[in-house]
Amino acid sequence: MSNNIVDFIKKQDNLFDAAKYFGGINKLRELSKNNDELKSFIKSLSEGRLSIKASNGKRYYFDFNILDFDIDDYDADQHIMIIADLIIDYPNLTNDELLTIGKWASEYLEDDSPYEISTPEGLFDDDVHSYYRVTVREVNSEKVPWEQERLLDDPDLIIPDETVEELIQKSKISKEPVTESLIQLRNLFNKVL
Repeated sequence: MSNNIVDFIKKQDNLFDAAKYFGGINKLRELSKNNDELKSFIKSLSEGRLSIKASNGKRYYFDFNILDFDIDDYDADQHIMIIADLIIDYPNLTNDELLTIGKWASEYLEDDSPYEISTPEGLFDDDVHSYYRVTVREVNSEKVPWEQERLLDDPDLIIPDETVEELIQKSKISKEPVTESLIQLRNLFNKVL
């Protein structure tokens, strides 16, 4: 079945046109979950990478899945609006903490701060100068709770770089060895007793 789907996708203009026949890109991804070949094929056509340079001078990298896009042509340029599912992959953080990082990244994207993206090869015309705008609609495949294009309306609610840096540092603290050590100690005490 995956070969038929891959062939069908290849016959369309792009993955996103083909996904409409399956109920959208998320439905197509769901369909591919148990098929590594199809999942890899879809990923290669719909995954990008985002690099944000924060005001603290540090650069942060995130993968994203393209949910949809729109292209407007202007003279010799094209403006590409990408709707994305931002992948925030930091271990040891709660869903709320991951969402905080996603909101912070979204604020940078809305502010038109400098960022770089890479998109799947062949999705957009590389011969035409392109301007990209990325809007985060999902974080880790969950719809975001904030209103699009309204994150910067209240300066008091903007997430500071320091908060994100603290969360990233927290994610690097591994909880596993401590848990494993406690289990080993408990087993050792049980043997002695």
